[in-house]
Amino acid sequence: MDSTLDETLIPGADAIRQAQQRIGLDIRRTPLWRLPGRQLGLDVAEVWLKLEHLQLSGSFKARGMFNRMRSLPLPAAGVVIAS
Repeated sequence: MDSTLDETLIPGADAIRQAQQRIGLDIRRTPLWRLPGRQLGLDVAEVWLKLEHLQLSGSFKARGMFNRMRSLPLPAAGVVIAS
């Protein structure tokens, strides 16, 4: 299995800012928690947790879904989303 990273799939800073502008009213701003690695039994300096479970949906998926919906015209029939 090839484990190389396809850098064409990594969004740049401008794409991230545009996405934030598109979805800013649709999602909650969730906190970051910093934990010392040792507190988790890890041999690293620290671990950062993004608490996306605090979104109304309880999932990080709202960010991608709203960005996709706001990026393209919505069909007249509407949108159904399942995961």
